[in-house]
Amino acid sequence: YRNSVLWGGKMNLSYKLGDFHKLSLKNLYNRAADDEVVQLRGNCYDAGNEQNNTGLRFVSRASYSGQLIGEHAFPRLAGLQWDWRASYSLSERDEPDYRRVIYSRNIDSPDDPFVANLSYVPNPASGGRFFAKLHDDNKGWASDFSLQVAQTKIKMGGAFNRVDRDFAAR
Repeated sequence: YRNSVLWGGKMNLSYKLGDFHKLSLKNLYNRAADDEVVQLRGNCYDAGNEQNNTGLRFVSRASYSGQLIGEHAFPRLAGLQWDWRASYSLSERDEPDYRRVIYSRNIDSPDDPFVANLSYVPNPASGGRFFAKLHDDNKGWASDFSLQVAQTKIKMGGAFNRVDRDFAAR
């Protein structure tokens, strides 16, 4: 069984300040989640046992991206143009409690009760629990100046970007 949800939104706005200046705001947001239940039942002939394998998992993801953009023209300054961008983006992933357990019994003893295959050492074949969280922030700024000189366009600028990421898993 799996139930998935996906939704998002986009919003873009622009405002022109006269003939030579324009501001724009661009935004995009997405959110997704998966809720999953897995039940496997049957004989595992390699191990010589009958198994009931159950997994419960929920994962949510979110992302946002936004930009504020400025475009400016200065015709009185030899056609100088100045473009700049400020940006922010966010990514998140949360898996709060993935649970998996395997119960088994000998194939030749169908009247015996199922026993949980648990171990003190982490082992995917015996089940377990998993927790994970990711948070990613990205901030940036860029600026460009361009000037038309005869048949040549000269452009220079700079950019800065900072990423902060935090991830934990257990």
